[in-house]
Amino acid sequence: MGILLAMTIPLRTRVYVMTIAVLMGVVGSGACFGFSMANWAGALVGSVAAGTGAGFGMAIRPRPAMTSVGGPGATAMRKGSPTRSS
Repeated sequence: MGILLAMTIPLRTRVYVMTIAVLMGVVGSGACFGFSMANWAGALVGSVAAGTGAGFGMAIRPRPAMTSVGGPGATAMRKGSPTRSS
């Protein structure tokens, strides 16, 4: 039942939520690494550094042209119209 409910959420929203979850994991791992090196101050520095790096990487990453699997020509193909002239 849960997987069917999750499929009703738009793809764009699911990709965004997964990206944020990965970003949170990166920040957590930076905090753990920093804590193992230099106690609480290191945890703070590690999480800020990892979060800044991951956030910057997420901001400059190349965006896909579209998030739809079907694409713009999918409707025309379903109707049987030719896709290119021969």
